[in-house]
Amino acid sequence: MKEELYWLWLSNISGIGRKKKDTLIECFQTPQKAFFASDQEIKEVCERFSFFTKNDLPNLLASRNIEKIERYDKKLIASNIQYYSINHERYPKQLRTLYDPPHIIYVKGKLVEEQQIKIAIVGARRC
Repeated sequence: MKEELYWLWLSNISGIGRKKKDTLIECFQTPQKAFFASDQEIKEVCERFSFFTKNDLPNLLASRNIEKIERYDKKLIASNIQYYSINHERYPKQLRTLYDPPHIIYVKGKLVEEQQIKIAIVGARRC
């Protein structure tokens, strides 16, 4: 599985916000290592940090479903939507300079060159 799929997994874990995702990356170095961490290792992280709730452990463990992630990836591709993790070479440099840059961005169409004026639409997933 390509590295970007692990970022896709991380950014779509239900009920897990930015701070918890950042903590997983700090503890395991990469989303891929977090994905393949043992249940016990995930449990230890959840217990070590008080901001993890009792529901987070089951959500994390249940989310590690390769087939589901690959289906979502194929759905994005079929919809002509690309995604780039913060580590991807195509991730915009200007976004990386933000205080709290998104782990992943979704692009419908194509990214514009760095020198061009840009416009972005930010919105909720469910309105």
